[in-house]
Amino acid sequence: ITINAQGYMQERLRISGISAKDVRYYVVEPEAEAEGATIPVNFQVTPADAEVFVYGLGVDGQQVDISQPVPMEEREYRVVFRKTGYRTVERDVVISITNTLVQQTLEEIEPVKVVIQTNPDSATVVLNGMEAGVSDDSGRLGIFRMPGEYELTVRKSGYVTQTQEVTISETGS
Repeated sequence: ITINAQGYMQERLRISGISAKDVRYYVVEPEAEAEGATIPVNFQVTPADAEVFVYGLGVDGQQVDISQPVPMEEREYRVVFRKTGYRTVERDVVISITNTLVQQTLEEIEPVKVVIQTNPDSATVVLNGMEAGVSDDSGRLGIFRMPGEYELTVRKSGYVTQTQEVTISETGS
């Protein structure tokens, strides 16, 4: 007899001395887990190329490779699912012998209009190292970007270049 269960090693039992009229019942119970033992956990995320970060596993907030089962101890973890163009999901997940599959579908979001005000006017605006445009005579530049974290740089000849981290929300602010 071969016994298969997701998250467990395959077990084979050899039984001899059974006739066609014999009825036998076997109960298969998991062995008690040793302290610090891990369970292989599968992640199914849509879209499949989303990033998955697990807090409480190795280095806190470490991105995990979900193309194969992730060895995790039986307990609760904070998991973050993220991909540009999709709403980030952060949630608690309890891993146990009976819960070895984590599923998450991310919701797609649209780019938002962002207006950047520069002083001086006619300054070059750079987001994450890519030129986004030049502000007009009133110092305004309107662009569309996905919500998220960006490094914003404003530069103009004769002025000190300024760089700062900015967050673009789903409302464009």
